[in-house]
Amino acid sequence: MQIQKEQTTSKAILERMIRILSRRNYSKMELRRKFSDREQFPRIYVEQAIASLERMGCISDLRYAEDCIHVYKTRRYGPIRIRRKLQEKGIPQEIIARLMQDLEEETDQSGENPALDFLQSRTQRLLSEKDPLKRKAKALRMLSCRGFSRIQSWDAVRIWMQSLSPHDSWDPDIQGEDSFS
Repeated sequence: MQIQKEQTTSKAILERMIRILSRRNYSKMELRRKFSDREQFPRIYVEQAIASLERMGCISDLRYAEDCIHVYKTRRYGPIRIRRKLQEKGIPQEIIARLMQDLEEETDQSGENPALDFLQSRTQRLLSEKDPLKRKAKALRMLSCRGFSRIQSWDAVRIWMQSLSPHDSWDPDIQGEDSFS
């Protein structure tokens, strides 16, 4: 009787997980959290169901992380924020490290500058700030919040401000002190 109950519980967990995974992907840790909150499911059965799903190829932290990175790139998140989001979702560090290295290499090879692209998409909002130093600070804050490093942010802001008309972009660091004449 006990064995039959265990099989029923294990099967119920597996079926429920498959139903949940049919809506969207989850990491293994997210599934563990989702099912550990429910006291009706013993942890050992949850772990068995996750192992079964992994063997069947229904869940993969690597595949899930790749999907997340794609989504976060389209949202114009920087590498720091992407890394933090993956950690929050329980992706193992070795997967994160490898995928972040791939992302960096891909960005280097393509010549893209995601931080600059983000700033260019926010030009109107940034130009509403009349004081150039405040504008520069605002741009740096925006990039920082998006998860770009200081170096990436400063480089993007420097290039972005150079691309503006001289009246809009006055900055002594960029144009030199003789810009007043």
